[in-house]
Amino acid sequence: MSSDDPTHDLNDSENEINTTQPTITAVFRLLREVKDGQESLREGQESLKSRLDAFEVSVNSRFETLEASVNSRFETLESSINSRFDAMDLRFAEMSDEFKAALLELSDKLSDRIDHIRLHADSEYEVLLRRIRKLESKAS
Repeated sequence: MSSDDPTHDLNDSENEINTTQPTITAVFRLLREVKDGQESLREGQESLKSRLDAFEVSVNSRFETLEASVNSRFETLESSINSRFDAMDLRFAEMSDEFKAALLELSDKLSDRIDHIRLHADSEYEVLLRRIRKLESKAS
């Protein structure tokens, strides 16, 4: 046993009072150190808890900022897409009107051309009929 061991002379009845005093003092000193350690741990735990709370607030704030930024970008993108679709719808409507007008114009031109061809064919038919009548009258 070492010389600073408080239990080395416990068997000696004469020194019993003297040997228990350092033991009791050591126990109380140990209890005080344990209590101080507990308080230190409690303070550390409180400090850690407050730092975690501050970190949580910071993360929540950053997340809310990020969420607002993402929502803003989505709204901007959605607005841009909607305006492009509206522009496309307007252009399709214009093209449809232009296509209808072009088809009507083509229809009119085809009708005019068909009428012209029909009139020309009728006129040639009349000329042929006159020639046939002349030939029949000469033949009779």
